[in-house]
Amino acid sequence: MSVRLFLLRTANCARDRDYALCTLTITESNGSFSQFPVIIQFRQPILKFITCYICSDTAGSYSAFFRVVNTGAAPAPVPTGTLFNPDLNQPLTLLTSGIVFRTILPGETLWSSVPGRFNAESGPVRIGLNLITGRFIFSDTFKVHLPPTGIYTSFDSGLGNWTAAGVNGSWFLTRSQFLSPPYSIHAGYPADSYPPNCTCELLSPKFPIPPCPRLKFSCYYELPLYGSDGLYCIICHTGQEETLDFIGAGGALRSGDQSEAQTLDPGSRWFSYSYELSAPVPGETAQLKFVFVSDPDHQSAAGFFLDDISVASADSPTSTIPESTRLLTLFPCPFRTRTTIFLTLSHPTRLNLAIFNTAGSRVRMLISGNITSGWHSLGWDGTDDNNHPVPAGVYFLRMNCNSEPDHTVIPPAHIRLKIIKL
Repeated sequence: MSVRLFLLRTANCARDRDYALCTLTITESNGSFSQFPVIIQFRQPILKFITCYICSDTAGSYSAFFRVVNTGAAPAPVPTGTLFNPDLNQPLTLLTSGIVFRTILPGETLWSSVPGRFNAESGPVRIGLNLITGRFIFSDTFKVHLPPTGIYTSFDSGLGNWTAAGVNGSWFLTRSQFLSPPYSIHAGYPADSYPPNCTCELLSPKFPIPPCPRLKFSCYYELPLYGSDGLYCIICHTGQEETLDFIGAGGALRSGDQSEAQTLDPGSRWFSYSYELSAPVPGETAQLKFVFVSDPDHQSAAGFFLDDISVASADSPTSTIPESTRLLTLFPCPFRTRTTIFLTLSHPTRLNLAIFNTAGSRVRMLISGNITSGWHSLGWDGTDDNNHPVPAGVYFLRMNCNSEPDHTVIPPAHIRLKIIKL
């Protein structure tokens, strides 16, 4: 018995799960031949974008994770994608555009394992994603609302819009200690130790407060064991100043677990500090203030060094809204006991979603009512309105909706899918 492999080329109109009836002809050496009917089903991956998750990394910088479902009949081997800017008039800069997924099996829903990163201003923005698996390319766009993104500085390019002032000292850029090269900001004198009776104030520019704000900064310090030398961490908003912490020889003002100092490297004196800012209202402006003070005695040391200061959202997701109202797909199809229908709504909608037979008679009303915008899925178990199983055959899924507030009617014939029940 020998095994032969045949390479078939499909027409461009061939779609996933389409069937082709072929005839296999076997010719014997004596010239006689036999013919056998062969049914071939075409299978391919079909990737549909469900939603995306956006989190702010630093001021103006975001990471985007995407959720994808494979509604095709074949696996999608290690899809890779790239972000793109669908509107060149919007201020969006791609940083790392690569998106990576592991292999997505038929019917599987999966989040990207590696995000894409970009810079953009807060507010509404459109993001595009091209996804490639094998010879198949899938593309879609998302409309998201980016929250205000706070502030970030590492002093790599100098003080920028930060201001420094003080009595018997100030804040200076230095290369002697830093976390992010080449600079950090140092309180006191440029010399090795700070003087007594100094008050050094470092004030940030005004910045918009993001949702779920969190202050983070890195700090290196050398202080005497006794005294009251130390650093006040303050946030200024709505004309008031709130002291978040005092870091120094005299103890700490923080209570409970408002902040935790974590060492960044064993053996290093750089520590990371983090504070949840609960009082500010998102969208309002605020300023950060760091004040270093020393007491009258002459015991001193190197003092304080700050680096990588940021106020950003504490990984809070932003809402994503589909840009169109449409039936995406259903899986599996053909089916025996149950299939799942995927659809998107760009606006809150009065929706009718029903199943009809080939004679045009309604078999099952799946939805009839007001539905919120977003990505939705629902199942059909192959029964009619009376919960009786319907016979095997071809059915049509039809969607009709009125979008609020303009009550635009979407023609039912333009959004329907064919269902095959076995």
